[in-house]
Amino acid sequence: MVIGMDNASQIALDAFHKVVSGPQAKGVEVEEIEEETSSGHLIVTLGYWSRDTMPEPTLEDMRTGVFKGKGFKIPEFLDPWRRKYKRVTVESKSGRVVSIKMYGPPLGVS
Repeated sequence: MVIGMDNASQIALDAFHKVVSGPQAKGVEVEEIEEETSSGHLIVTLGYWSRDTMPEPTLEDMRTGVFKGKGFKIPEFLDPWRRKYKRVTVESKSGRVVSIKMYGPPLGVS
């Protein structure tokens, strides 16, 4: 049985949600689906918003940073959410997920 692109995207979304929990990823979308010609696998690129795990600086940290020449950051301008991507490889014959990898799009691509 050869699966279609709609089925591949649903299989990729299900596998992604098993690996990444709901609070860690918001707004998961299918960005693109490619077919790898050599193996026949379908590669589904998923984009999502993920909360950054870096600790936010306190007001005291920012004050001391100014005096040490490290720069000044206002908490209102700090955005802890970042756009991230994963590529899920689905075997087109069996509908089984082969791999889930982090993906960084080329520069200039949004």
